[in-house]
Amino acid sequence: MQDQNTTEEITYPTKPDEKGYYFKSKEDQEAGNKSRYYPTPVDEEGFFYETEEEELIGVETKTYENEKQVKRVKLRKGKIALVREITGEELMEAKQVAGKNANKVEPAIAAYATKIDNVQVLMPELLAMGAKDYSLIVYASNALNFL
Repeated sequence: MQDQNTTEEITYPTKPDEKGYYFKSKEDQEAGNKSRYYPTPVDEEGFFYETEEEELIGVETKTYENEKQVKRVKLRKGKIALVREITGEELMEAKQVAGKNANKVEPAIAAYATKIDNVQVLMPELLAMGAKDYSLIVYASNALNFL
């Protein structure tokens, strides 16, 4: 008969919970320092964090059955930006919108790829945003549309 005071031996790293959190060591567990595997499990809407960095900045990813992806970014004032992969044709159109100004290529592509609260963003609107919101959208666009 097994002693009732014996506890099961814990091995480290521990098995991740339903959100992907685990403890790397006994010391981490005692201190409450959880780690997380990436990409994380998908949530009820199908979104997940691809990397720790994207979780820290609040950029979520969703992959559709056709393997296309979108990134969801929470902006200031509670607005939600959905940034999608664009087509080669849209890439060429964005470059035409930017014209000869190479500095406007990146925001033109990001504008083509982005809807905020389900409304398509225009490049002048994107350029008029606060730097933090602008940077998050451009980051998401670059992550989806470039190597």
